[in-house]
Amino acid sequence: MTIVFAVLGTAGLILLSIFDTVNHYRLHDIFLLLFIAGFLLSAIFICWEYQRLGIRNREHRILRISFWIKLVFVCVTLLLAIGFVAATWTQHYNVGAILEWIIAFIFSFFIFSFVVYLYPASRTKRRGRGFGTHTKGMAMVSAEENGMSDHAPRLTGSPDSGWGVDQSGPAPQSSRFEA
Repeated sequence: MTIVFAVLGTAGLILLSIFDTVNHYRLHDIFLLLFIAGFLLSAIFICWEYQRLGIRNREHRILRISFWIKLVFVCVTLLLAIGFVAATWTQHYNVGAILEWIIAFIFSFFIFSFVVYLYPASRTKRRGRGFGTHTKGMAMVSAEENGMSDHAPRLTGSPDSGWGVDQSGPAPQSSRFEA
C-alpha cells in the first residue's frame, strides 16, 4: 500500500506543477489534495512498517529512531494540512498558499529522513564491493568442490578483459536429458 500511495502522491505532485492556480484553479486544488493525501497515507504506512520492524528487531535502535522521526513528520504535516484546508475554506488564500509551501518543504525533509535508515548500510558495507570496483582475476573453486568434472569448460579472464570459456579439455559428458 505504501508504494501505491507514494505513486499517487507523486502523480499529484507532478500534475500540481503542471496546472497552476491562475489557469486551472480547481485542478490545482484536486492535485494538491492528491499529493498531500498520497504523501500522508504513504508516510503512515511507512511508520507502521518501521514500528513492526522495530518491535521484532529490538536490537536495531535505528528502526525506532526512524519510526519516531517519520511519525513527527506525519503529525506535523497532518496539522498543517488541516490548517491549509481551514484557511482555504475560509478564503484566506495567502495563508493557505504559505501552508501549501511549508507542507512541500517538510515533504523534502521527510524524503531526506531516509538517510537515518540507510546510513548504517554505508558504514557496514565491505570495501571493494559495489559498482565500479572490480578485482583482477577470479577466485577459482576446484572442480570437485563445484560438483563438475575436471573436463568441464571453465570461465577464464577478468571483469576488465571480458569473460571467456576455456574449451581446451575434452567435451563434457552427455546427460540423459539431451536429445
